This record gives sequence, C-alpha cells and structure tokens, in this order.
Amino acid sequence: MVPADDAAMHAWALIAIEFVIARWCASVLHEGAHILSAAVLGFPREALTLSNLRSALFSREVAVKGLPSRAAAVVRHSGWLASFALAVVAGVMGGEHGAAWRLAVYVTSLEAASSDLLGIGAGPGEEAWRFRCGNFGILLLDPEYRAQALSILRTMVRVTMMRGAQSGGVVHYAPLADKKGAKGAAGVVGIRSRVVNGKRTDLSKLVAEKVGRDAKAALEPFCPTARKHGSLEGPLFFAGHTRFATTSKATMDGTHPHQWTPPAIFPIWSKVPGQQWQCAPRSVEVFICHNGDLDSFEVGGRDFALDAVMDWIERATHVPRPSSVDSAGVAGLIDLLRTKGSWFHSMRFGYLFGPKRTTLSYSIPEESSFQAFAEAAEDIFRRAIPQDSTVAGVPFSGGRHDNLRVTLVEGLFEKLSTCHCDSRLRTLRAAAPDASPISLNELEANPPPPRGAPPPLSSCSACVARRAGLLVDNGQLRPMVEAGIDGFFDQDLLAATRLLLAGAKGSFGLCINSSLDASRQVVVAARGQTLSIAFYPRSGILLWGSEQAAVKAAMQVHGSDVEDQDQNAVRLDLDDLGGEVCLIDWGSPELGLPTNIMVEETVVVEEDEGDGTPLAAGDFKDRSESQHNKHFKTVVQDRGSQIEMELWAAPRRHQLGCVRALGLPQRASVMGGKATVTLVQESLGKRAVFRKRMVHLAGNPLILPLPPAVPDAVGADIADIPAAMARIQDDWDSGNSFNRLTAWTLGRALCDRLRRIQNRTHDGSVDILITGCEVSLWLGEQFASDLSQVFPALNIKVISSNKLLGLLGQDFPIPQSGHQLHEGSWNLDSTICIVISHSGGTFGPLAVSNLLQAVTKNIFVVASEWDTQIGKQLRQMRSAENLWEIKSFIFSTFVGIRPAEPCTVSVAATHQLLTQILLYLMQKIQLEKLDSASGGDYLPDDCLQLDHQNHANITAIEEIVGYKKDGTVAATDTSRDLRATGARWGQHVLEGVHSWVLSFIYIFATVISGYPLCLGIAKAAGLNPDLNNGSHVLLFLDSVLYMFCAQWTCLLLRIVQRRPLRHRMTARPIVIGDIPWVAQSLEAYVSKLFACAYSASSVNVWSANPADHLVHRHTHRVVRGGLVACGRPDGRLIALTSAENAVCLSVNQASSIQSLGSTCESITIGHNPYKLPLTKHAIFLNGSRKMFLSEYALVRNDEEAMRAPKARKGKHWDMLSGLSSGALMGEYSNMKKVSKEENLPLVQGRQTRSRAGSHLAKVSEMEEGVAASPVVAVAASRQAVSGVGLYDAESELVIEALGLSQLSNRKGELNSAKRKKLLNYPYLGAFQDHSTHEQYYGEKMQQDSGNDAPVDRLIELQVISMRLYETRIASLQRCVAFMVLFHQMGKNVADFWSYVSFGLLGYDMSRTHSIMRIATTASPVSGAEVRARTLELARGRQIHKAMATLRKAVHRRRSLSTIS
Repeated sequence: MVPADDAAMHAWALIAIEFVIARWCASVLHEGAHILSAAVLGFPREALTLSNLRSALFSREVAVKGLPSRAAAVVRHSGWLASFALAVVAGVMGGEHGAAWRLAVYVTSLEAASSDLLGIGAGPGEEAWRFRCGNFGILLLDPEYRAQALSILRTMVRVTMMRGAQSGGVVHYAPLADKKGAKGAAGVVGIRSRVVNGKRTDLSKLVAEKVGRDAKAALEPFCPTARKHGSLEGPLFFAGHTRFATTSKATMDGTHPHQWTPPAIFPIWSKVPGQQWQCAPRSVEVFICHNGDLDSFEVGGRDFALDAVMDWIERATHVPRPSSVDSAGVAGLIDLLRTKGSWFHSMRFGYLFGPKRTTLSYSIPEESSFQAFAEAAEDIFRRAIPQDSTVAGVPFSGGRHDNLRVTLVEGLFEKLSTCHCDSRLRTLRAAAPDASPISLNELEANPPPPRGAPPPLSSCSACVARRAGLLVDNGQLRPMVEAGIDGFFDQDLLAATRLLLAGAKGSFGLCINSSLDASRQVVVAARGQTLSIAFYPRSGILLWGSEQAAVKAAMQVHGSDVEDQDQNAVRLDLDDLGGEVCLIDWGSPELGLPTNIMVEETVVVEEDEGDGTPLAAGDFKDRSESQHNKHFKTVVQDRGSQIEMELWAAPRRHQLGCVRALGLPQRASVMGGKATVTLVQESLGKRAVFRKRMVHLAGNPLILPLPPAVPDAVGADIADIPAAMARIQDDWDSGNSFNRLTAWTLGRALCDRLRRIQNRTHDGSVDILITGCEVSLWLGEQFASDLSQVFPALNIKVISSNKLLGLLGQDFPIPQSGHQLHEGSWNLDSTICIVISHSGGTFGPLAVSNLLQAVTKNIFVVASEWDTQIGKQLRQMRSAENLWEIKSFIFSTFVGIRPAEPCTVSVAATHQLLTQILLYLMQKIQLEKLDSASGGDYLPDDCLQLDHQNHANITAIEEIVGYKKDGTVAATDTSRDLRATGARWGQHVLEGVHSWVLSFIYIFATVISGYPLCLGIAKAAGLNPDLNNGSHVLLFLDSVLYMFCAQWTCLLLRIVQRRPLRHRMTARPIVIGDIPWVAQSLEAYVSKLFACAYSASSVNVWSANPADHLVHRHTHRVVRGGLVACGRPDGRLIALTSAENAVCLSVNQASSIQSLGSTCESITIGHNPYKLPLTKHAIFLNGSRKMFLSEYALVRNDEEAMRAPKARKGKHWDMLSGLSSGALMGEYSNMKKVSKEENLPLVQGRQTRSRAGSHLAKVSEMEEGVAASPVVAVAASRQAVSGVGLYDAESELVIEALGLSQLSNRKGELNSAKRKKLLNYPYLGAFQDHSTHEQYYGEKMQQDSGNDAPVDRLIELQVISMRLYETRIASLQRCVAFMVLFHQMGKNVADFWSYVSFGLLGYDMSRTHSIMRIATTASPVSGAEVRARTLELARGRQIHKAMATLRKAVHRRRSLSTIS
C-alpha cells in the first residue's frame, strides 16, 4: 500500500508533468497560429522556415520578417485569438480531470493577450522597407554605405509621392548565370518590382514589401533570391518611379519601370583599353522611367503620331506592345536606338533609320533577316580587327573615316550587294526551264522541295537584302550599312537618349538603364519635366529625383547635426526648359572596368590657338581630317566640391534624318574622381557655367531640411501655423532679408509703371498679373482685390495658370468659354507677374514663369522656400544691360515641403506673406509720392493699423490653434471649443458606423445565446415559450427589432450623446460659407480630409459666399441634420456691419427650412459675440486688436472700457456683444443722423486726410528711392549666398555696388548723408511712435482734426482700414479656426476605424486617393506645346533684341558719318 504522502507527491508530479505538456502544446498552437496566418496571407516563404519551426517547438516565438503593416497586424492578433479560443473550449468542456490542462491554456492565453494584444514584452519589430510621383534613384559607390540604401530610398519616396502615387516600381540588377551555372557569366538581369496602389494603402509600403522579396539579392547574399541570381559586386543602383496616370488607368502594365523587349542573349563585342576586341554572350534588356508625355516621334524628317510609332515598334521588334501607355513607346524606341556592341541591334538600327523614309507603313523583315545582316557584318569585323591600327570611336570626336569603319562599310556593302550563292541552285529552286544538269552531290546537298511546297528562300546576304528592299540602284543599301556600322560603335545609352529626344515631341523626365550598362552607366534627362542630381562625395552616394527636395535624402547619413553633414554635398538641376541629358558613369579605370561594356581608348590632346585660348567648337569644323580625330578639352577644377570639368569639342553630327545638333557636351569628374558626369544640352546652353550651376546643400541657409515623418501630418501643420507666421514677421521686420530685397525689386517695378501713368506714357498694358492654381489662385484673387482697393488706377488681373497656358502656350489656343478673355485681350508687355505656388513646381505656374519671360522680366514668385523649380528659373533672369544691379524675384514663406494634401500652414503662411507685401507697397507708393497716380485714397494711418493688427494676429492665431509660436501646447477656451465642436460633428458622421457596430453586437449576442430580447425577457419572467401561449407575438416583436435594428440603435446613440433625435439617418452634407478665398480653400481642405474615408463615414462638401449666392445654390441641400458652417465678418465695425447682416440673413434662411420639426445644424465663427437664434452654436474669436473709431463712438462714455480696451471689459463692451448686426446697423444709422442734426462744419476728405496724415510730411522729406533699398540686406546676403550657386560669388560685388550706386550722384561720389539715412531707416519706423500708444485706432487722427470734424466723417476715413482688416486679418483667423474644427472632426473619424480594426482599416487623412500634392504632370494643357511655344517666344525676343541692337548701331554709325 502506497503511503499517503507518497501518493500526494506522485499526484502533484503527474499534475506538473501534465501542466508542462499542456503548456507546451498550447504554446505550439499559439505560435502555429502565427505561422499559419502568415502563410494564408501569401507569405509562405517567410513563415514556413526551419528556424520558425524550431522556435515554435522550443523557443515559444517565431519571426516572420518582411510583412506589410496590415498583414503583420493580422498575424499578431491571430496568436492571441487562437489561444483565447482554446481557453474557451477548455472552459466549456470542463470535467473533473484536466485542471492542469485548463490552467496551462489559461496561462498561455493570458501571456498571448499581454504580448500580442497589449504589446507587453514584445521585442523591437523589424524596420519596414519603404519606398515612396516621379523619378527617383540612388547610386552607391561605396560598399560601406550599402546598408543605407533602404533608408535613403524611403526618404526619397516619401517626398516624391507628392507628385502622385497611384502605382510605382523599382528596378535593379543582379548577376545572371550562364548554362554552366557560372554567376555573372551572361551579364546581369534586371529585377523589376511593381505594384498598384489601393485607395487607402500606402504605396511606399507596398513597393517596399515587393522589393523586399525581389531585391534582396543585392543586399542579402544568403537569401533564396541571392542563391538564384547572386549579389552584384561593386557599385549598386536602384531606379524607381511613382506614377500618376494621365493617359490610361493605373494598372500593372502601365506601371514603371517600363520594358518593351523581354531579355534575350546576344553576342556583345567590347574593347577594354590595352586589350583586344572581345565577344561574349550577354543578356540584353532595357528599362526606362518616364515622367511626362510622348506625343509623336520624328523619322526621316517627318513627325508620326504615337499610335503609328507604337505599331512601327511592334513590327520592328516583333514583340507586341506590353502596354498602351506612351511611356512604353519610349522603352521601345530605346530598344531600337541602344545598339552599341551588338551587330544584330546595329543592323536593325541601320535598316530602320539609315534609308530615307516617308512613311512608317512599310514591310519590315523578319528577325532572321537582321540576323543574316549581323552575321555578315560580324564576319567582316572578325577579319578586320586584327589589322585594326586605329583608335575606334573616340568619344564625341571619333572620325567617321577611320580605317576600321571604312573597312567595315565597304566590305559589308560589297557583301550585301553581290550575290554569292550558287546560281544553278537558285535556278533549280526557281524551277527555271533552262537549268543545266547538276551533279548528284549537289542534289544530295540541296534536295528539291516537296511537290506543292513554296521554293525555299536563299540565305545569301545579298538575297536577304534584296528581299528587304535594299537595292544598290535605289540608293537604300549604303545608308543602311553606314548607319548600322555607326550604331555598332556609337549608339550607347547617351547617344540613344540624344536621338530619342531629337526626334520626340513631348515632355520628358527620363531615367534610362540597360543590362549592358548596369554595372557602369545610367542616363537621366529632362525636357519639360524637372530633374535634379545630388552628389555626396564623403559617403559615395549619388541621388537623382524629379523633386529637388528628394535628393536631400542623404544629408543626414552621417548624423542629424549640421557638423556631421557632407560639407561638399552639391546639387545639379538639369535644364528642363532647354532640355538636357546627363550620363552618369562610374566605370573609371580606378574602379575596374567591366568586361561586358564596350570602352574605347581615348586620346586626349590639349590644344589651343597659340595664345592660350581654348579651341572653340565652331573652329572644330575647319580642321583637317587628322586633326578631326583629336579630342580637345579645357579643364576646370573645383577641389572644394571635388569636381573636375572638361569642356569637350563638338560631336560629329550623325547623318540620320532625325538627328539635330544637340549642343556642346560637358564632362565633369565628380565624387572625388569616382565617377564622371557628361552633360549635353539641346538649346539655351549653359556650357560655360557648369561649376556655378552647382548648389551647395550643406550649411546653406537657403536650403531647408526635409520635414520629419509624423503620424498626423495635418495636425502638425496646424500646430506650426503660429511659428510659420512669426518667422515671416520676424524676417520682414529684420529689414535685411531676401524677402525685403524682393519687395524692393517689386516696388521699383511698380513705381516705374505708376510714373508712366503719371507722365501719361502708359501703353495700356496690364500692370499686375497674378496667377496660380487652386488654393494659390484663390489667395491671389483676394490679394488682387486688396491691391485694387488701395490702388484703383492700376490695371490688375488675376487668372488661372492653366487658362493662361491654354491661350498663350498652345499652337492652337484653347478658347476660354464663359470668360471675357481671348488671345488679344491683354497686353502683357513688361507686366509685373506674381506667380503664387507653394511647391514652386506645379506644372501650370512653372510653365507660366517660363512662358512669360519672353514678354516681361518682372516675374515674381511666392513659394514655400527659395530652392524651388520656379525659383531656379527666375534666378537665371540676370539683367545684361546693367551689371551693377541686383534683383531678387523670389518671396519665401519658409514653411518648406509639406507632404499633407489638405493645405493648412501653407495657406496661412502665403496669406501672411501677401499681407506683408501689400503693406510694403502701400508705404512705398506713399513715400514715392505716387499715391495720386495710383488712385489710392488710403491714409498713412491705414498702414499703421494694418501693421499693428498684423503683429497682433500671431497672438490671436496662437489662441485659436492652442499652440505657441515656439511649438509648446497652450490650450485655450477658443481652441477647446473648436475641437469640441469638431468632435461633436465627428459623432454625427460616425453615427451610422456606431449604429452598425451596436447592431452587430446585439444580433451576435441574441442569436448565439438563443435569447432574442423580447423572448428572453419573457423567459426571464417565467413565461412558457410555447407558441400556444402567444410566444409567436414575442418572436414577431423580435423580428421587428432586428428589422429596424440600425434605426433604434442610432436613436439610442443620440440619446446617450445628447444629439438631436430627428436628424436624418444618412450621410451628412457639409456646406461652408465665407468670403470666397476662405470658403473655397476650406471646401478643398475638408474634401481632402475625407477623401480616403469609408463610404459609411464620408461627407459631401460644398462652399459658397453667404453674402452672395449661398441661398441660391445650396438651400435645396438643407436637410434635417445637414451641417452648415459659416464665417461672419465683424459687424461691430461700421464698414462690415452690412456684410455680417447679409451673412446672418443667409444663415437664418437656411436654418429656417424645417421638416418634422427639425432643420440643419448650423454654426458660425466670427468676432462679434452674438449668437443667431436659429444656429446650434456660435464660436467667438477674440482677435487681439484695438477698437476702431466707430466702436469707440458707441462706448466712449465707458471709462472702464477705455482703460482696458484689449480686455473687452465694461458694460458698453457687453452691450456691443449683445447686439446683432441689425441692431449695430441701427446704432450707426442713428449716429449719422445725430451728426447731421448737430450741423457741425464738415471737413472735406482731402483736408481731413492732410490733417490726419500730417506726420507723412516728415517722411516725405526723405530722398527718392530711400524707402526700401536692398543695401540693408548686404550683410545677410553675403553670408547666405557666398558659394551657394543660387547667387554666385560675383553677386556680392553686384549687391555692394548697387548699394553705392543708389546712394551716389552722377559723378559717382558717395553721398554719406543719404547713405546714413538709408541704412538707419526701419520698416514703418517713421509711423510707429503713436500707433502703439493709441487706445483705439484713429485716436491720433481725431486729435489732429482738432475735434472740429464730425465723427461720422472721420469714421469714413477708416473704411479702407476696416476692409483690409477683414480681408487680411479677420478672414485668416476664421479660416484657421475652421481648419482646427474640421481637423478634429476628420481625426476622430480616422482614429475610430484604426481603433476598432486594430489598425487594419486605418487610413491616413493627410493624403487623398489621387495622392497628388504637387500637380507636376502637364494637364489640362499639353506640356510639349507649352515648351515649344516658350522656346519660340524666347527666340523671337532674341531676334527682336538683336534687331534693336543693329538699329542702334546703324543709327550711331550714320550719326557719326553725318558729323564727320
């Protein structure tokens, strides 16, 4: 018998063993759920690994790498759900035995919930591989930084996605094994990774996951892909593209990189310096990434449409088109043009481009014919190369008549023109009746064809050529032979790209690479599409991208501090207007040249004219043949940037019909000699200023850093609004900034036009033209309205950039139907053009800035930073007539790149900067005594008041957004009220989803439990569920509950949340009302916030001007529960009382439309603290301003209010806050009546203006031109632009000389008194003494009037000031307030989906479905025609200028001859 103690111990041991086994089984089930879910989701390779199997069995953890975020969330949650299900099963089964099993299962489920659900104890996750419209690429020359590739590309794509990201892809290369398995013996093969983006998916993640599975061969040598292909040694590059579809849907076949011809093995010839010619089999394929559009292609001097070209490529390559998009045609053309080293491709090239063609609809031989030509040429080439004693194909200067080429041309021409096959055999096959007998051996070697079969074709090269239509008599054979031989030696990537651009019509941002050149070369090109290249010598990294900002991605490779950055990092912007091609070559002898690339020996001869002058390109043509084969260069070195530049002699012009002279190439040694860059410009050449084109990236105050990635980009932008406005304000007040310099340039141009009006010499042209797109255009329209308010005599126009391009930038103008505008409407000669573009790269404004340079030099841009594409174009406008003059044409808001598509901080900053410009021009015109010419009747006090309000505006904005300008959180009652209202409207939008969730819970609980509500209550009350006792009635009631489940759960929600019960249960429409620029901007803003929202929580957004057409356009949209948000002008100001009254009337009319006793839910935001009776809520903004004289007239007896006007205290302030706009209008009407009844002497407006503005006389004594000279910016400009490239070192002398010239007399003697007065003159300093001490606006004016003028007359003098306060200050505050409200509304909706789905249904509200923050694609006008028109106008202007110069010279000569 076993003792009790031993039995107990034995039982505990069994329980422990049972627990351990159960614990192990539960853990294996848990980890197996992770692995199984990953495999089911499509990642079996990553999940079903031996390491995971071992870990699941023994380590209780698995690692499934490379998963997308949503898939990772599913895999993570599957573990704890499986453990929880097992625990439920164990609990339900129960039983006397199995307590240890249940305990083990419970422990496992608890551990799983803590790790998988709550994240407790979870290790750091693997960093996602992310890539993010436009071209982008990276070249890593230093293997040490290969690990940085993914991080850099992630940053580049994040920026490039702003151009559009409906689909994207990346290509890189890996070694290809031959038949024997030798890695790299057959060259390299392209690995292309492409994905199509969904509505809410992140393209960067999708591309990353695809590349992570396909591109590991170059990064992880031991992965399965690496075992298949191997790792590419030496430098590594990735070329990618994100696409915004223009000519087709966003499908996989239309996604870049594009390839026309699949890879195939061809014999490729190459020659390394010091070695003999070599031939080896190589894989041949071409990939291209293309921004822009291909409209047509020129062959034989004729343009052919894209469809005809695509059909021609299909027949030439014998490969069907892989896609209908135009970019696929670019890939096909490169397949035909890149022929160097391949006899097959060269002979095909010669056949297609050598003979003269008038049509593309001709028969093209089969591939076997081209193969026959290639074999014939290769046979002659093999026999000729041992006797070759010349240097073949010297780059850019190789002689056409070198011995090898001559031998090949003559030998191949003879072989193709002379038949070498047996004539008797030909006769036999042709069944000729006069054929002589043939021998038995010949008959056995060439048996006759079967009866009825067509006679076989001869394989003789001459016969093949004859069948192809190449005859000696028609002169087609020799051009084909010559073009084919030239293609074999010359048609590398650079030459192919040049020929493509020479014949193509369209806009192009290109990245072209080939498997034959992947280990050495890549070509990028720009024409009509921007492209920049950045060089980082320290880390050996070279980046290129369509976005200038994208190539900053490697700035922080060595650290985030400025000291850690690559101090020699520079950027080159390709000439997208004139067209430029760039060959990046890293195959220098120091790196070891690849054997699969043809490299020709180069003879370098430095030669001059005998006086040290480098040989000119034009002199090259007159050299003898022996000199023609020499290679001339001029070397310029810049050791600071590690750049060595060579200016190469002009290339030999190819004798093909589609080739034009494409400019003088430049070659530069970069990256400390590790690579070379060869530049070829099509037109508008800048070959003499290569070094000056380089822009320094490190330590450059004009280059803003990239913004960090944040979860809520829209919220971060809103929080940054006070800081952005403060930066603009501080920069302007400093008096020595580039914004002030640009304002001075603008002011001078405006004063010149006003003097023409004053002198009656004005030609009737437009004085100021303001243009932009979307939000920028709406801001420009308001700015134009304010300019017209203060300068009514000026001819000010505002127009969309697309309309302007449609009229002036097309060969066939687009009629602007519905607008009083046509080609001859406006004279734009010397017009001041202000282009507003936040990004500085939107196609419309960028094209306008180029187009208008032919008619005016006064083009200014308002952008987010100095370093933009438009800024680059405008910086090139240097005055050639006066070298002692510096001008700046760029205004910057300093907010930099903002990836969020709903615009917030960019709108506020641009509006703020335009306010500063308006203030400056108002003051400038008065100080120049041109106010009468401008027609302006504003006072100096108007400038003072607007300036004071502008400074106080920052405090008001801080109160609205709840953030200080230093970035600290400072929640206020106003900000909390705005966010609470936004949250409430978010509940309105989400109520349908909440109702669906509650219905699901109700149905799930009642059906699973078997207790519907009514029947369950009956059972709980003890009623018999027998149908005979009336239970069917209860079941009927439960059916009704199920039928209307969504409705009663929605009502229940409204009761709990205290929201109106009678609102419609449907999607909520939103109508926004305010002045035009605010309403339109907010409509776009809210629409983009909800662009990716699910249909169950989406909204419809409309906008209108409540003082105009809101009632007419949108009252029919007013339904129960509709949301109406209107901004109200401050009706306490007499100039705005009627405006607020009109707004209130519109809101009341909309809110009065009722159904079932309910109406829309309307709110108002404004400064007048009066709530409309029919509105749900009103939010009041403080504004942080002083009282105007009209307000003072109502509360002047309230001493308490006068002692603390900013505190808004006192019974009269309370009285104002309780008055509606109608009551205020009555008060002001009474004031006017009292003034008239008192019959006081009236003071005329001009006399009052003279008295009120007596202090202006002091300032007007200052000399002309002193008001805003740029000399105050000299100190800062020296530090900012020295060696930067935006302004080269010569500009310092220009700036300094300008300062002297502006302050000197005609003899050049410096006027020290004027100089001292100028340098000490601050902005508005002459006016600020009394404005800051006034208790109310107009106090000084009232004192100057001597109290002998009626108050109503003095109030009228402030009308302009009050209107400017509304348009420049108050409207901005309302706009920002609405942004805060709608952001909270959108954020609550987005957060809900992410929360309830564990992140699976989350979306980023900072982006839209189109993902087009910057519209860089030519739309709706053609980019090719815009560029052609721009160049045509530029040439016309040059011709006009040359003719004017000649006329002056002739006139001068005639004058001299007359005198003599």
